[in-house]
Amino acid sequence: MRKIELDFVSRPAFGSPVGLLLLLAGIAAAASSALEAADVMEAKAALEARVWSAGKNVRGRAAVEVPKVVQSPQGLRALREAAMVASRLKLPWQRLFDETAQAAGAEIALTGLQPDPAARTVRIAGLARDLPAVNRFVGHLQEKPGFAGAYIAQHDTEPKDAEAPLGFVVLASLREER
Repeated sequence: MRKIELDFVSRPAFGSPVGLLLLLAGIAAAASSALEAADVMEAKAALEARVWSAGKNVRGRAAVEVPKVVQSPQGLRALREAAMVASRLKLPWQRLFDETAQAAGAEIALTGLQPDPAARTVRIAGLARDLPAVNRFVGHLQEKPGFAGAYIAQHDTEPKDAEAPLGFVVLASLREER
């Protein structure tokens, strides 16, 4: 078996030519990477400044600096809920209320309005004297400019009392805003 001799003390005076060549190549690559990183940081700063100034000028409102969202399940859930609330606030609520109330008239007692902005639908719950009154309500809804269509999704089949109102749910599609 051969004996392995390791000498950690003695070193060549100038190093090998290959080693010097590799050192110079490494220095050149590091300098190139540093210049590229500086260019990227400069471009990023310019884009952030453009986004900031664009945010200030949106519809004449002052931009609000949004804090960084913590990438946790709670933070993401809160962000989703905020987006859902914002989409509901964008709905034309006054028109939705007015047209639904006009379509209901005196025959229908509205008990709930539940919009789904993502699906562009609204779930309307109410009480009526009988099923023909609900059918008239659906017909009136379909004539309103804010609704694309409507149908009865659910209704009581057998009221417990002959004088009891008929409960129903209507699903209506909202027209796209122009």
